[in-house]
Amino acid sequence: MRKYAFTLSDHATTGPQDLLRITPPTDKAFRVVEVHVTNSSVDTKEMQAFACYSASSPGGAGTAVTAAPLDPGDPAFGGTAVGGLASIATKVNTIDRQGALNTTGYHYVPAKFARPVISSMQHFVVRMESTASTSHDWNVYAVVVIDG
Repeated sequence: MRKYAFTLSDHATTGPQDLLRITPPTDKAFRVVEVHVTNSSVDTKEMQAFACYSASSPGGAGTAVTAAPLDPGDPAFGGTAVGGLASIATKVNTIDRQGALNTTGYHYVPAKFARPVISSMQHFVVRMESTASTSHDWNVYAVVVIDG
């Protein structure tokens, strides 16, 4: 089992926007272990809607996000990750959708037996679905595992 972390820091947006897209390596699938979205700038005490979903198309360009192996000796991730996408990906299946206070953030941590599998034919996307009253600096942290 290989574990990888993806971090997008201080991405300014008022939303809606795909904050992070992770595409598996060509020949592998991965399971989503956890996702956290937090605000590091403005405390407006607003509720925001966030979602995790699988997508059939990657959406637009954005900022490259480097996968960090969490176990020593693990190879490079082999897939790609992009933050702050210019256009939205094509949603196939909603994995999770919740409202979250911008001061506490959005947290998705599925039980081990319920972790969604993203095949090599799909993309995993974390999306801010609502519009904030002012721009916020969002931090996104996601962990995935590849078996085998």
